[in-house]
Amino acid sequence: MFRKSFVVKSNTNMRNSDRRKLLSRLHFADRISSKAQVAHVRLLNSNGVPLNVYTFDKNPLLFEMEDDPNLYPTVYFTWISPESFPCLLVREQVLSFLENGADLMLPGVIYRRGAFPEFERNYPVTISVVTNNGHLKGPVGVGVALMSSMEMIANGMQGRGVQILHLYRDFLWEFGSRAHPPQIPVPATVVTKPLSEEDFPALDSLTTANEPNRSVEEEKKSEATNGMENVISDEQLEQQEPAVEPEPETMEDLLRRCFIAALKYRVTKKAELPLDVGEFYSRYLLPCVPPTRRIDMKKTKFKKFSVFLNEINSNGDGPIVKITSKSKGVDAIAENLTEKNKVILRDDVLNAVVKHDSEAIDWNTLIQKILSRMTKTFVIVTPDGRQMMRKVELPKIAFKLSVLIPENARRHGRDFDLGYDAYVGKVLWSSRKKSTGRTHGCS
Repeated sequence: MFRKSFVVKSNTNMRNSDRRKLLSRLHFADRISSKAQVAHVRLLNSNGVPLNVYTFDKNPLLFEMEDDPNLYPTVYFTWISPESFPCLLVREQVLSFLENGADLMLPGVIYRRGAFPEFERNYPVTISVVTNNGHLKGPVGVGVALMSSMEMIANGMQGRGVQILHLYRDFLWEFGSRAHPPQIPVPATVVTKPLSEEDFPALDSLTTANEPNRSVEEEKKSEATNGMENVISDEQLEQQEPAVEPEPETMEDLLRRCFIAALKYRVTKKAELPLDVGEFYSRYLLPCVPPTRRIDMKKTKFKKFSVFLNEINSNGDGPIVKITSKSKGVDAIAENLTEKNKVILRDDVLNAVVKHDSEAIDWNTLIQKILSRMTKTFVIVTPDGRQMMRKVELPKIAFKLSVLIPENARRHGRDFDLGYDAYVGKVLWSSRKKSTGRTHGCS
């Protein structure tokens, strides 16, 4: 798509509101600097296809095509956040075919035992190269999956797997800083072929392959010894308890466990919701499945993931997730109701009192909303034990003091203590009058 030069139609800076709307479409938007200047570049490629490229500090990190809901990363973004999108590994020789315009064929993909990424059809994927000197280089390419990861494995890793959209050293890469991809040592889990039944030894051969041949006499002696050891009294038999073997986990229990784990440990940000049900199943639930297990919805009693969601929301403990319908036949998980320190409002009266928008509310907000709807009441207890109840406001005690300050009293031979006595109060006035025997007056 970017093997040949393109024409830039416009290059304008984005407003903060448009920037937030753009980053809300990403699951790892926190990897991008919040102070970066974001620009929207409209361009036409060599085939006349209109494209939107988003640059951050003049470095292209994201692009999208018309009539395609996906927001694709550039190689620059994958170097900042390599775990944001599923990554496929290829040999160094495969990169030359991709640079010549070929799509990625599945025989050229390296299968990693127990670590093959999970993704759906038409989902963005990245491509990294395993170099000849034993390093992992990249990602060096971005494309769209032509089949899901399950379909790739089911087809024996044969056929066209990824349609290449953007590569390292193409014209979109030249439009940026022209940096080079990082390199790290290759993980030890990389293998060149998928799992098969031949990878596991036969169970019956495990117990006999390592045992040496024994003579007939040794076998007879061992049988006799075992016979003596097996003579146990009836009392000992009664005391022994049969060994209880744990029941194997059913497919339904495994599905529930992985579903709760995905909600608790993978959907950690509110910005990720609402989330398409199919995307949640492929990107969040399936990675929680243990490497030795596999979930097959058709082998469960639910048959469909939507049926499972309806049943798990109808249990006695209340709903776990809030499901909304985006369009006909397309559902989305709008709210995670399993968040910590939150209570689910299932009481109609309490919900009417609180008047909260969502079904889940934290305890502090719930208590504050209830207290705000209650009428303040005060109880006054008098010294003689009587109780008086007052609502709304507590009656206040008011102190009023009138002060008499005479002017020019000394010229008339009068004492100025009269104003002071009046200011202190009637009680002090009376006590002073009794102790001195003096009285004051005004003419």
